[in-house]
Amino acid sequence: MKQIIHLRRYALQTMLVLGVLFMFTAPGNAFAQEIFRVNPGQTVEIDRHGVCQRVTNSGGAGVMVPTRQAAAWSSFRSSPPPGVSLSNCAPACGGVSIGGYCWYAGARAQSCTTVCSGRGGVNITGTRNYAGSGGAAGNCYAVAAALGLSNSPGGNLSGGSCTTGNTTIGIGGSPTGLGCMQTENSWFPGFFTIVHCSSPTTTASALGVGNQYNSHVRRVCACSN
Repeated sequence: MKQIIHLRRYALQTMLVLGVLFMFTAPGNAFAQEIFRVNPGQTVEIDRHGVCQRVTNSGGAGVMVPTRQAAAWSSFRSSPPPGVSLSNCAPACGGVSIGGYCWYAGARAQSCTTVCSGRGGVNITGTRNYAGSGGAAGNCYAVAAALGLSNSPGGNLSGGSCTTGNTTIGIGGSPTGLGCMQTENSWFPGFFTIVHCSSPTTTASALGVGNQYNSHVRRVCACSN
């Protein structure tokens, strides 16, 4: 009988401990919002008391981050445990997020360098390798549509090699490296075409200007935020 009583006490103690752990670690639980757990090899973004930090645990054991009080959160940031590093959270995207990149549509004859000034600069990987020369034409069309760059029925065009004075695409100026863009027909205002240039290699500084074929060119650009 004594053995049974001891077993019951042990079971109750175990359940109590597990319950407390659940209260502090269960996702979505009110208590869980005050203490964050960062497992080995994990990075957790924590935004508490007006300070957002990315906490990376390179150690071999899990780390508990106290955030219920501003002082505790501040103390942790000032003296993180061994193997733990902190970095600023990435600014929120002010444009359209697609494919892990932050997208904007340029004004007429703007380069992506200009479009992304004040937005953390050009993310050339997205501009070139997702929607530009290194990416699929479908990515270009999808991003352009999400940015509200319209195209007339049947207007999408994979331009292949986009060269200066290309009469098929209708771009003038120095279009080398434009990547993904919208053009408007000069002879038929309101007729838009979304163009994907697979070559030459997309650059941040390239810009397109209107000519006798199109009244404007608007680039699709990935910026840092």
